[in-house]
Amino acid sequence: MDLENWADSKGPNQAGSIPWTTEPLREAALQFAQDSRRFEKFELEWDGLVLASGGFESPGLASHRKSHNTRMANFETHLLDLEEGGGIPNRTQFKHVIFGPQLWSGYEEAYFPAIRDAVEVGDWGLAKKMLEKAANIIKRASSKMADGK
Repeated sequence: MDLENWADSKGPNQAGSIPWTTEPLREAALQFAQDSRRFEKFELEWDGLVLASGGFESPGLASHRKSHNTRMANFETHLLDLEEGGGIPNRTQFKHVIFGPQLWSGYEEAYFPAIRDAVEVGDWGLAKKMLEKAANIIKRASSKMADGK
């Protein structure tokens, strides 16, 4: 994982006093991959059903399609850290857990900016906390997209 290599290149983890691993993000990415494949299946099923019925969509199928589209539209919103005081520490106006500017890079975007900011200043405890929080938010967003729950 690129984030893991980048963090390792930033120097020692305070003599390893804070266990550091990107495994929670790796697990979240695997869950998202699995959930998104399941989510995409509906589109193929919908195409087949509508084509088989001569282009007509039953009310039940239309309701399911609307729910599917709403879950897809809400996915990005569910990737925001909206809890009280959430977002990137000391820059809480930035709420997205995956994309956002790093503290010292101006307007250049970064992946996992809260994690990267913490690593840059050597705060491995905060980096671990932000990594676990991002992983949990990604898992929850993925589950809501796939299952609507």
